[in-house]
Amino acid sequence: MDYEILSKNLGIDEQGKRLSADQVFAKDDTIYLIEQKIRDDHDSTKKRGQYANLIRKIRLLKNTFVGKNIKACMWFSDESLTKNKRYYLEEIANNTDDTVEISLFYGKELFEKLFCRLDIWEELLAHLRQNKLERSQEILNVPDFDTSEQMKQALLRAKTEYPRLIKNLLSSKEEFVELRKELFPTACNLQGL
Repeated sequence: MDYEILSKNLGIDEQGKRLSADQVFAKDDTIYLIEQKIRDDHDSTKKRGQYANLIRKIRLLKNTFVGKNIKACMWFSDESLTKNKRYYLEEIANNTDDTVEISLFYGKELFEKLFCRLDIWEELLAHLRQNKLERSQEILNVPDFDTSEQMKQALLRAKTEYPRLIKNLLSSKEEFVELRKELFPTACNLQGL
């Protein structure tokens, strides 16, 4: 999109702490800072720290790029959780610096409102879906509880190390009867326990 990627290492703030950005880039006379998180589900202490951290990063950028406009934002990629949205919007409303624009985005809003390129969000989602599909066997490769030798050995170890668990598994309690029906339909690996 013709942005110049800048160093994520922003420098040392007024407290002597080294700060780095999630994303920082430039175009024309504007510096862009994106602090990205997956979910907006932080507790009250963490949310205040997140916003204070954003402000410290903005100050470093202002000192480094004197005279440039700064567009800074907090972006939560999961748009289904907006626990602290009101807090962040109230803090953003208190910004009085004309050279800094602070925004809050959830999910596709970043690409829709900041970049005006919803196609990039769709491309990102397509890549994530493809990656999940390609890795699903690797990630979700669970042995067959009922017949695999690997599971049989694990059950035999559990019989020695955790006899109470095996006793529960083999009990007549309804939940364990149902569990056995689901995981051990032929009861092959349960024999000898």
